[in-house]
Amino acid sequence: MSYQVAVGWLELLAGLLLVLGPPILQEMSNLLLTLLMMGAIFTLVSLKESLNTCIPAIVCLGLLLLLDIC
Repeated sequence: MSYQVAVGWLELLAGLLLVLGPPILQEMSNLLLTLLMMGAIFTLVSLKESLNTCIPAIVCLGLLLLLDIC
């Protein structure tokens, strides 16, 4: 359970930095969130979850990669 809480806090902190932080911290938080979403997708695939369960993580990863390109 502490792993889930730690990941949740990391996501919240990185999301806030992505919205409110200076440009260098925005880039770092984008990288952190991208890695977290890749880990989430890997975990869902290895647990053989349905595609409906994976779609939110895939969409978030796509948006983060789009933000990184722009």
